[in-house]
Amino acid sequence: MHGKTIITFRHLLAHCSGLAAWRPFYQRIKEIEKGGRVNFMASYGSKEFAYEEIHREKPEAPPATKTIYSDLGFILLGETIEKVSSVALNRYCREKFFEPLGLRATDYIDISQVRSRRLEPVPTCSRRPKCAPRASGCWSARLTTRTHSAMGGVAGHAGLFAPVREVDRIASELIACYAGRSDFVPRKIIREFWTRDATVPGSTWALGWDTPSAEHSSSGHRLSPGAVGHLGFTGTSIWIEPEKEIAISMLTNRVHPKRDNQRSATSAPRFTI
Repeated sequence: MHGKTIITFRHLLAHCSGLAAWRPFYQRIKEIEKGGRVNFMASYGSKEFAYEEIHREKPEAPPATKTIYSDLGFILLGETIEKVSSVALNRYCREKFFEPLGLRATDYIDISQVRSRRLEPVPTCSRRPKCAPRASGCWSARLTTRTHSAMGGVAGHAGLFAPVREVDRIASELIACYAGRSDFVPRKIIREFWTRDATVPGSTWALGWDTPSAEHSSSGHRLSPGAVGHLGFTGTSIWIEPEKEIAISMLTNRVHPKRDNQRSATSAPRFTI
């Protein structure tokens, strides 16, 4: 629909699908709930609503012509995993990645489970640190993007929580795959994903990862052009030097105590090592 049939997974991963950066799905879902759909927010229905809205979305640019960092594209990637595997995204990630790597505290927070089990939000999570204090407490409905919370806490673009030691564990495993010491992810695939995509001239994006920009990069000025990394809205950042086998992870609370905190120039600190 609207010329999206030629969009590929590569376009989505490299943020050149032409899809918009974001849409106010949270407000639309909230309005539907106010209109009489009780408990529609953070339900299976609200998640399907967001998917359908993206399916009907008209791209802002033709695919492969412009770089737009798009939440919509990564929401579609999450939907694709669910459709192909026939299981929820959080369960798929748990079975294929988190459990095999021994990650005990890395997971999505399924808000529907919070609701059905009548769990109470708490200010901190000391026993199993899935989350940290952010805007208005610890409950995931207010932690990352509003669209992520409206979709139930499990979405392709946001919602994954992990302590820094487990982020480092993931990075270490990916470095080992890149070097050929592990086959958890085939070496050919990880090297392809960590290579800057050439679809749009001047883009810094690889597949699902960013690379250092020429000026004012959040990676600082000491990492090589071959480094890969990513930022997060809440103030998280990871950068990896594949050849030197160095990984730098930083988890901060930019949105605590308020979401509108703009004290950092980017959504995560800039490395100056």
